Amino acid sequence: GENQVKELIHAADVTVFFRHTPHVDLSTLDYDYDFRVCDSPNEVRALIEARNEGTNRSRLVAGYCWDWSSKKSPAAWDVEIPEHDFRMRWNLTEHGSGWLSHPDSIHEIGCIHTCQGLELDYVGVIIGGDLVVQDGKPLTRPVPNAPVRRHA
Repeated sequence: GENQVKELIHAADVTVFFRHTPHVDLSTLDYDYDFRVCDSPNEVRALIEARNEGTNRSRLVAGYCWDWSSKKSPAAWDVEIPEHDFRMRWNLTEHGSGWLSHPDSIHEIGCIHTCQGLELDYVGVIIGGDLVVQDGKPLTRPVPNAPVRRHA
């Protein structure tokens, strides 16, 4: 519910952005969350793939920081982070709005904006260059010429 969302935002504030806010300590609540900050997108992918086994309810998502190159060239990679030897393609197009529940979509990255409100047990978020921490403070940094993806 709404309180759970507020509590997750608080967890991000404390864990990712190192801010203390006047919200409830999540460790005192009776929710079974697994909130982590990983050093590598490969670590996130491995965690999500493990959580997906047997349930098909875990996915990776990212924002619009990467072009959708595979739409025109299916062999191309979309989300590439060379310093981690990480590369994946955006979500399956042949399944339309059903991409999230298709078993093969575990090997794709979905758009963080199009999966909102859909039912998943676990979500791994790959953060691009539009969110950075500088001098211990989170900053949004608009990506120049950020691609705009449109879904059929």
